[in-house]
Amino acid sequence: DSGHSMGSLSRDFTLSRVVFSSMQAVASTPDHKPIKKMQCQMGGVQNASKPSRFQQFHEVAQSLKQDESLRQCISCNSAARFDKAMKRAVCTRISCAFDFCTLCQSSFHGSTPCRSSVRTFSTSQKTLLAGSARSKRNVRRL
Repeated sequence: DSGHSMGSLSRDFTLSRVVFSSMQAVASTPDHKPIKKMQCQMGGVQNASKPSRFQQFHEVAQSLKQDESLRQCISCNSAARFDKAMKRAVCTRISCAFDFCTLCQSSFHGSTPCRSSVRTFSTSQKTLLAGSARSKRNVRRL
């Protein structure tokens, strides 16, 4: 008897699914779709006048030379052309055009060394070597 009632439950369930699917089809065609399209088109017009950050970086990336890469300008956060060999980046935004050293984050100073007032971290200072005296001291401290 329990097997028979289980079968009737599943049949009732499938009938209700048919009803729900027809309701879904009716509910999925709302009358306010053109308004959404209009809002998207208006948003597209706004985006055309002010390109997104991604679009700005993408445009600059397409015009990079082979030895250049992209960095973020430390002054205005726009795209900056980065020359790894010179450790120099120049902002591409016309109103900013900040030319800066990527090591000390100050204005570019050419071949003169970075000022000591700004701390520069090398990767060797940040990472510990396994088995070094400092790492052993840290293990002992634990």
